[in-house]
Amino acid sequence: MKIIKVWYICIVYLIFLVVTTSSSWSYYSEKGMIRNTIEVIENSWEGRDGAMGAWVDSAIAELILFRPGEILSWLSSREDIYNEFIRKLPYHVFTDYGGGSDEKYLLNLKESLIKTLKRYQSVDESTNELRLDLLKHLSSVEIRIID
Repeated sequence: MKIIKVWYICIVYLIFLVVTTSSSWSYYSEKGMIRNTIEVIENSWEGRDGAMGAWVDSAIAELILFRPGEILSWLSSREDIYNEFIRKLPYHVFTDYGGGSDEKYLLNLKESLIKTLKRYQSVDESTNELRLDLLKHLSSVEIRIID
């Protein structure tokens, strides 16, 4: 599971790196890529099992760093996904069950999410409420390493 999770996060990161840094991508191509990525995450979430749930939740957390507006807007429209994401956040995203993750990586992810969410301001009230709720949950999450 760890290898799949790490590869998936790497693939998502590379996709967004290309999308956000390439001058040849038009605004509409970028929006289409984001929509497609959200669709893949949503379909994966709907067909998830225990291991897949952790994988999807980690991907959502990573995607918030790259495109907070789009991901928060999507999460505000999918309350079922957001509520489950928040409920499992401490276990799926910030707990390493095999001792293979770098504790610094998990701490950096948490700090980066908090910084990104504090910087991001939306004109949409429901997205802002979700952002504040996510910040509240993140501030109370502890990094756990289970060997």
